[in-house]
Amino acid sequence: MKEDVNSHRASRPAPHSVVSGIDSVPPGNELLTPRPIMASSIARMLEIYDRIASPLATSLLATHPNQVTLDGRTPDLWSSWLGWAAEYDQELPKWQQLLSHYCRPTESPTESASLEISQSIPAELRLLIDTVRNLQLSRESACVPVPASHSPRVASKTRGRSPSSFGMSPKKEHEVTRMATFIHNILNRDPRRRNAQHVVDVGSGQGYLSRALQEQGLHVLAVDNNENQTSGANNWKIKDALRRAHEQRRNNTQDVTTCPSQTTSGSRSNGSLTHQTVHINPTTLEAAIENWLLANVPDTFSSSRDPIPVIFVALHACGSLTVDVLRTFLSQHNKAESGHFPLSEPLLALFPRPTLPIAALHLATQVPTHWFRTEKAAVRACLAVRKVVYRALLQPVIQLAAQCGKESTDNEEIMSRENVQELTARLGLGETLENRRLGKLNDASYTDWSTFLVSATTKLGINVHDLARRHSEGPGPGDELPPWILNHGHDSGGEEGVCERLRMESLLEVVHVLRCILGPLIESLILLDRYEWLREKLGAVGRSPPVNDEGWEQRQNGAMAVEMVNLFDQVTGSGRNVALVVSPA
Repeated sequence: MKEDVNSHRASRPAPHSVVSGIDSVPPGNELLTPRPIMASSIARMLEIYDRIASPLATSLLATHPNQVTLDGRTPDLWSSWLGWAAEYDQELPKWQQLLSHYCRPTESPTESASLEISQSIPAELRLLIDTVRNLQLSRESACVPVPASHSPRVASKTRGRSPSSFGMSPKKEHEVTRMATFIHNILNRDPRRRNAQHVVDVGSGQGYLSRALQEQGLHVLAVDNNENQTSGANNWKIKDALRRAHEQRRNNTQDVTTCPSQTTSGSRSNGSLTHQTVHINPTTLEAAIENWLLANVPDTFSSSRDPIPVIFVALHACGSLTVDVLRTFLSQHNKAESGHFPLSEPLLALFPRPTLPIAALHLATQVPTHWFRTEKAAVRACLAVRKVVYRALLQPVIQLAAQCGKESTDNEEIMSRENVQELTARLGLGETLENRRLGKLNDASYTDWSTFLVSATTKLGINVHDLARRHSEGPGPGDELPPWILNHGHDSGGEEGVCERLRMESLLEVVHVLRCILGPLIESLILLDRYEWLREKLGAVGRSPPVNDEGWEQRQNGAMAVEMVNLFDQVTGSGRNVALVVSPA
């Protein structure tokens, strides 16, 4: 809570709390997640970056499976484990052996089978996986108690669900429920916080969280970059109003008149909800908030003695949006500051300056610890890996089709105009100038390689044998189609090309899974960088953090605390489950 942010304009709103980073809202001690006390979060952050910047990790991040199948070349430093990775194992695929080692219990495995699997993995890969396990942040979900007084009263037709939950997936409902409950607990635990009635939901999308907060009696400004999202959110408002009216008519013996606000008795008014489409950056976000407050509470807003507490919340703020929210909250935005990594001084001080390729940001969303948590999850994980591998096996076809077509004529000119720095940043995405997007195929298309090849080439309008003939009649040798394309067959058959394909599949699976295992470490680096940056901006660096009786670290700056809270349960699919929270200490 920044209680008096009256720096250059007396009418500025005073941010009350900010919840952002990767996901959420203001913290309460009962919601903190126990984690081992770190002697120095800065030292841990620097060690994580050192590991991510190591030659092996860098080469994995820069090499997408699509690139491996084009010419079969791989980085030289993979030579110590390449042969192992390309050994097709029908009983337990190599990638599942890696996952088993990564997901093993914290204590040393005692079963001989587990030991045998771990020991069969090349030492270099075991070391990489063990490093990720030891350095990544704990992601165990916090307990979020729902007070009995906060349980909504809803009509029977809703089957126990809040009216605002309609249209949400189970994952989204889990996130919205926890987020809204978290805010409710914070504001109602301390009477001094109950004057905070205004919330800005940044990147509000379809408005699910915004409506849940309105039901608590809060005044909500929901801003999103996309007009389609804003229109969809307004349509949900209309549907909710019609549904409530219908429920009231059907249940005239039940009191449902409080549904529009879902408040605790006597605690808050009915609240309000305003949707706006805004091209979000620190400047436009601040202007939108000021205009909203001027329209809703002009008298209070114009008083320099009574700054208006405002809660910032960003649920899954993607890209640079999280940093924009934090910069707006801190009133620290200026043209000299840009980008979203690195932010903290310890990383900025390194030379050369640290960077993360776009591929690393994509991989940060991976949660391999939950891939095999249930039978259904295991089936989905196997299918997801197969989709990546089959798409990579198809890459030579797409490449050759482009080379035989007209679109390849200006490739050299296009390449010369490309920004070298941008090309470097996009390493590891599996993109080439000739790439064509395959798009979505139904899951049945991935039953086996032959089925996929037919489905994919049919969708792309490519005749493989005609393509091979035209290429052979062309002026130059160019790229050849690999045998698994020209002589594809079922795994049980003895056709030429099957064995080579199975070896390539095993290698691609290993490369993909190793990249995914790096994901939680990358996410930890991003979180720690933003955490340290917030502490720097709030002046909390250089103090010994207090530790409560349960062993939780709380970084404070006077009346402010910066915390990381594991708000969501990753089992529900909420991979990015950590909230960066700034709130009253």
